[in-house]
Amino acid sequence: MTSKYSSLPDIDDQPDVYETPDADENAPVISYENQKQSSDEDENVIKSHVSVKDAANKFKESVVDATDIDFSDRLTRRKKAMYRTFVRRPPAMETNEYEMLPKDMTLEETPLQKLRRLMFEVQELNDDIEKSKARK
Repeated sequence: MTSKYSSLPDIDDQPDVYETPDADENAPVISYENQKQSSDEDENVIKSHVSVKDAANKFKESVVDATDIDFSDRLTRRKKAMYRTFVRRPPAMETNEYEMLPKDMTLEETPLQKLRRLMFEVQELNDDIEKSKARK
């Protein structure tokens, strides 16, 4: 130690030594093949095959909007905006999926989406009326 710290008391000038326990020669050696076999035989693991073509077809019309995203790695007080993903669906009236878009969304509601939403709301209103009639 050849610096301003050399005259300080309780400064250790010896090199650091890191010790690990000695290897037990009687311990079994686990090979990669044994690990692979044991993980393949676990009945609690659900194995499902994902087709790359099906996945690509499902998300091929998706658009990621990253215009307001901060990639600077700065820590700020406000929460960072997340990626917004929009999936364009083919225009078909028969669907059981309805998208509820937040008010600050930049994506405009198409007339078909508006029609679907309004039809869904009318159906909900009819169901509520029928339930209230059944209670009386």
